[in-house]
Amino acid sequence: MLENPIPNSIIIVTIVVVLAFSALAVFLIKKTKENK
Repeated sequence: MLENPIPNSIIIVTIVVVLAFSALAVFLIKKTKENK
């Protein structure tokens, strides 16, 4: 229905950002647990 679908590059960038944010969150959680 859409004449101009979302470019794959935007999807890839979004996925990379989400994965990076998740990795950072996991790293911070592990670091916090080690400090306790």
